Amino acid sequence: MTEQQQTGELFDIGYQPYDGPRAGRANALLALYVNGVRQVFGIGRGGRAKVLPALMGVVTVGMALILVVIPVAFSGGGEVNLPPVQQYFGGIILLLFLLASISAPELLIPDRRENVLSLYLVRPLGIFDYVTMRWLAFVSAVFILICIGLAVMIGVSYIGSTDPAERFRDEWTDIPLSIVAVAMIALFITTIPLALSTFFARRVYVAATLITCILLLNVVPGIFASPTCETVTTTRERDPATEEMVVTGTITSTEFGSPGLTESELAELNAPEGVTVTQECTALAGDAAGWLLLLAPDSAVTILIDWMFDSDRSAEIQQGDFWTPLIRDLPVIGVAGVYAALVLIPVGILWWRYRGFTQ
Repeated sequence: MTEQQQTGELFDIGYQPYDGPRAGRANALLALYVNGVRQVFGIGRGGRAKVLPALMGVVTVGMALILVVIPVAFSGGGEVNLPPVQQYFGGIILLLFLLASISAPELLIPDRRENVLSLYLVRPLGIFDYVTMRWLAFVSAVFILICIGLAVMIGVSYIGSTDPAERFRDEWTDIPLSIVAVAMIALFITTIPLALSTFFARRVYVAATLITCILLLNVVPGIFASPTCETVTTTRERDPATEEMVVTGTITSTEFGSPGLTESELAELNAPEGVTVTQECTALAGDAAGWLLLLAPDSAVTILIDWMFDSDRSAEIQQGDFWTPLIRDLPVIGVAGVYAALVLIPVGILWWRYRGFTQ
């Protein structure tokens, strides 16, 4: 038997340490932020990854076009009377909230599922840096999408105006307020879905949980804040002997869940001589009804935006004239506190959960 001889070669390539530029922590943060924005918009990914950002863009631009095209179409070539910008914000909040619940998990869940989170956290990045950059990336992307729709709405309004310069002088103060409102909405609708994404491994669970919470928080507070209205109808006739009006009958009716009669309806019922109709409505939850209405996810941010623009529209969109004073009488500082809690508590949960992932 012959022994098989094994041969081989050795190559001395030497050890070459890295001697290129070291960008440091700032560049690492920027790279993580840019990567997050690209993920939200589906840049560099397949066509399916671009569906959600496209839908979000359709929501913002579509709502803006609806609000401006209809007034322009019926203006007859004259000055265009557009609905207030708050109506644009109110129309997109819930829709973007639902889409954000589907998009947010894509920023966080894949890194945990593929066990690459530790690669991000090598020096000089920490867990706080990772969470902050992911959060800012999502907020920035949604901010841009809302601003695009806002720009379309404002731009078309100026194009349809007979005197754009005068319109700008009259309404220019609304532009910075609108930017602040966009930032408030972006913070609100992105932070909660990101926090929920830390509890689930699949985005469908995040979306289902958020949709369920939205439905419950829109329905349950309305039940407890529903009015019980007691209407008293008193009829009087003139006594021929004394020439005085005397009560001839009283009818009392109680109705649950009805917003009650408006002032014009009461005035119409009291128009005939000898008929007096009075109405008293109380909420099922009493004095706490106004605060219960803030449990609806978009209530606090909508009320604050309307307060910024000196409008009571948010109080009127709920349930007629009964809910108007309940919301209007709430202190602004209290509503602002609810909004801050809706943003800061999810931020705290987000940081706390990711701190636990790395321990």
